[in-house]
Amino acid sequence: MNSPVEKALALILQASQTRGFTCRHNSSAVQINIPGSVLKRRKEERLAGTILPTAQGTEIFWGTPVPGSTTYEHLLAVESVLPEQVIDYQGLLEAAEKAGVVPSGVRALRHLVSFMKPGEGASAVGKGYVQDRPACVVLTDQRLLIVDLLDTPAAALADSPIKEIHKLVLGKKTSGETLSLYSGAGNVTIYGLGHGEGYGIVSRYRQAVQEIKGPALTRQSLETGPPSGEDE
Repeated sequence: MNSPVEKALALILQASQTRGFTCRHNSSAVQINIPGSVLKRRKEERLAGTILPTAQGTEIFWGTPVPGSTTYEHLLAVESVLPEQVIDYQGLLEAAEKAGVVPSGVRALRHLVSFMKPGEGASAVGKGYVQDRPACVVLTDQRLLIVDLLDTPAAALADSPIKEIHKLVLGKKTSGETLSLYSGAGNVTIYGLGHGEGYGIVSRYRQAVQEIKGPALTRQSLETGPPSGEDE
């Protein structure tokens, strides 16, 4: 039977060929060759990846391509034609399914994952708006993130470790739920969340507080933190 590394390389080879690229590899490295094209205004390029077997499967490290660069776009092109459930998006797909959130494609998923640390897992997500711009809120096992979905800024709109969240306030309007984050790093409100999305994040946050802070601090956090979500 093929090893996990061999299976991963076979998928990369197939996806590369689907995009009109060629692929070479050995047991520790993989190279995708992008042919130049006058019609597509594309320069010849080589993408080099290092193969890292892990307990969860196979990780291929492509360096740190800058979002918007040709390298980043070529990698997205390959990733977008891989079979579903092959890429580990660190729990984002599972959290989105629970909330009834429709993922916005590979580009949005990769954008969100870029803000997450290795081994960090998403437990709840929601999609809404911050200052009239599409945004996503992600609660992980370590932090609460609010990320602009249009831009690729150097920092998230909000990046608060669970221990440093002062309050997480849920509100309900006819246009959808709102979630207001109050932390030492600043305050951010995301609005237009789908029905139950904000409530799901607050519920999971309460569980995370219990797991991280312990029973004594949990009572204090819940008294001054997330309410039950009365109508505004």
